[in-house]
Amino acid sequence: MFFISHQEEKRVVGYSTDQEPFVKEFEFDRPGNKTSHLAVSPEYIVAVAKSSLIFYNRVTQKTVVHTLGRQPGQVHFDNTNCLLVSSVGFIKKYRIKNVVDDPVELWCCDVNNSPCSVTTMENGLVIAAHKDALYVISEQGKLLLFTHNTSRSKLSQQLVP
Repeated sequence: MFFISHQEEKRVVGYSTDQEPFVKEFEFDRPGNKTSHLAVSPEYIVAVAKSSLIFYNRVTQKTVVHTLGRQPGQVHFDNTNCLLVSSVGFIKKYRIKNVVDDPVELWCCDVNNSPCSVTTMENGLVIAAHKDALYVISEQGKLLLFTHNTSRSKLSQQLVP
């Protein structure tokens, strides 16, 4: 599946790559002039727009906007279908009960910068990076490792017991 954010039409469109020609699976409106990041789970698609997250329920095809109060950066669904959101100074993990209710914050981990990427490992560890900084966060939200200006060989030595 791939996504296209139509700037002039203010639409987000998802196409299935399982067939040729590509088949449109969903389409929804987005506020603002720019959507920078998307996260996809079996039930939801989340788009970042200004200080909000746009939740699109793939089953009901309803769209709801939740305001966070801060500009979200990256969004990512982990292997438990919880949503990770990075912003300036923190990474938060949310559980989504349904698209209408506000996401439930499970934890918040303070970080020094605004991570430019966030992902998870199979074992639940959260990995976030910002230029030359790397954060490793436990599944419960505890900062396990922070490196800054560390070479790859030194980093691998820190991660391996």
